[in-house]
Amino acid sequence: MREAEFYPVIAVITIVVFAANAALIWLIGRRRNWARIVMLIVVLAVLPLLFFGEWQDDTSLLDIVLEWLSSILEVLAMYLLFSGDSASWFRQSDESAVSAP
Repeated sequence: MREAEFYPVIAVITIVVFAANAALIWLIGRRRNWARIVMLIVVLAVLPLLFFGEWQDDTSLLDIVLEWLSSILEVLAMYLLFSGDSASWFRQSDESAVSAP
C-alpha cells in the first residue's frame, strides 16, 4: 500500500484524539474530578513514548524540541491540577452537588 492511502485514516485519528483531549479539558474546567484523573492517566501513559519511542530518521530537530516542550507543559499542567488550591476547587463541586435540592 502507498503512504497516501493512509492519510484519511491519520486525519480521522488526529481529529478524534484532538476532540477527546478538548472534551477532557472542557470537563476539567467544569470541575469534573474524574476528567482530571483520566487526563493524568493519559499523560502518564503517553509520557514514556517520549523517552522510549523511536524517532524516525527524517524527524527534524524542531519536531523533537516541540514534542519535548509539549510534554513538559503537560506535566506542569498535571502538577497544577493536583496541587495547591486545585484540590479544594474540585471539592467545591462535590459539596455543592450534595447540598443541592
